[in-house]
Amino acid sequence: SIIDIINLSLNLFPNYLAAKYNIYIPWYTSRITCKLNVFILVFLPHLSINFLVMAIIDRFACTCKLTSSIRRLNQLKMVPWMITIIIISSCLISSNAPILYDLMYGYWCISTQPKLNSILYITLSGIMQPVIMLIFVLLTYRNIHQSHRRV
Repeated sequence: SIIDIINLSLNLFPNYLAAKYNIYIPWYTSRITCKLNVFILVFLPHLSINFLVMAIIDRFACTCKLTSSIRRLNQLKMVPWMITIIIISSCLISSNAPILYDLMYGYWCISTQPKLNSILYITLSGIMQPVIMLIFVLLTYRNIHQSHRRV
């Protein structure tokens, strides 16, 4: 997706330039750029996965009964709202990264609370997103199975 291309450009390309040509992009010269870089490192992958989650929820909405209120998610006028909700939720969930990271020793951008950072990352990215995906995949499967019984 476009988000993944942006993510690769901003997060991987500077590492390639540094390794191949010894060209360093000065992300870690100030606290602000350190925190901005960490936010981007966390936000873009999270945004990409949240769009995937939204696609799974959309597929679930397609399999619901025509009279279901969930089917309103498939209306074209809901798309801007859903995109806005995804971006805002990704920003909120990623906002812990700039809080927990800081510039140390003048050139290292590291976590000031690594244990809390690890727990939050595992919970938000490693558990919450896959569980939401699994729930909506199973609900979609159930709806498809029920619709085949009705026919």
